Amino acid sequence: MIFEIYQCIVIEHDYRLVILAAMISLFASYTTMSLLQRAKEAEESARKHWGLLTAISAGSGVWATHFVAMIAYDPGMPVAFDVILTVLSVLVAIVVCGAGFAIWVLFRGILPLIIAGTVVGSGIASMHWVGMDAVRLQGTIHYDQPYLLLAVFLGVGFSSLTLYAMKSFNRQRYLLRGSFLFMAAICTLHFTAMTAVNVTYDPTVSVPTYAVPKVYIVLGVTLAAGLLLALTLASALIDRHMAKRFQEEARYLRDIVDAGTEGIVLLDDKGRILAANGPFLRLVGRRHQVIQGLMFKHCFRNLELDEDLLEAAEDSIERQAVAIHADGSERSVQVALNLQHGLAATSIVALVTAAT
Repeated sequence: MIFEIYQCIVIEHDYRLVILAAMISLFASYTTMSLLQRAKEAEESARKHWGLLTAISAGSGVWATHFVAMIAYDPGMPVAFDVILTVLSVLVAIVVCGAGFAIWVLFRGILPLIIAGTVVGSGIASMHWVGMDAVRLQGTIHYDQPYLLLAVFLGVGFSSLTLYAMKSFNRQRYLLRGSFLFMAAICTLHFTAMTAVNVTYDPTVSVPTYAVPKVYIVLGVTLAAGLLLALTLASALIDRHMAKRFQEEARYLRDIVDAGTEGIVLLDDKGRILAANGPFLRLVGRRHQVIQGLMFKHCFRNLELDEDLLEAAEDSIERQAVAIHADGSERSVQVALNLQHGLAATSIVALVTAAT
């Protein structure tokens, strides 16, 4: 069986176009994994955007790989393609693969991973079958069922392994591993399925006049997919660069804030602590994980705050209080609360300084 697949690739295909198809597949896979990584890391409001780009990248990559490889295939007679089915095949790939990636992004656990891998693999297979239906030649096509089943199994299996590898993408090697596995899902499914193809010449079959010659298909597919993948990859890289820059700036600002002597605390409208800087944490002797969600006034003795904290903070609040350390020691401080309109609408900034 392996020999037959090898023979199909080497004898029945133009190796130059096979190499081109493999390069397109690898580029598309890396782009897709980069976008998938971004979708997983993004805030909920931005996930739809990155999820859509992931689906487009995956679908167009599978589609381009298939049709370039189909151009490489030589059945011994002229081949053309139905335009409508050719366009439909890329839409099928985008929708089905996108649904599979969405399952993986939104749900955790081994079962969602298997389901997602199955859906993605089915998307690759569905695109292949619709793409094969688009083939127009002077003959009939028959398939060997065992090779078709093996093709689907390989596509689903490698797609699941791709998502499993991408579970831990904190390092670059996981991104590369996922890219090569997704490339394997695309290529093994296609060439195994092509091994199942048997073409019988039939002089009674005529190629429709509306079918597009394969030379135009390969040019159009390569250019369109290359441009699309380049744009999506550039989008992912630019966004990642901006996110990294924002994190560095945020860390720099946090270091500046922590280097001071004034405690800075971010509160919600109920007076609960959302975040605090280093000086305040040292003042009360607690870690950030412990203090988050705690009522601000419980860190002090005799700190009275208005019930409607938001309204009171509009005019600024200043109080004398005694800060209580975790070890029981106390220190007199001055507390000033202000409503900061530059932050979230319900956020209040508290400044805690040593009493003079």
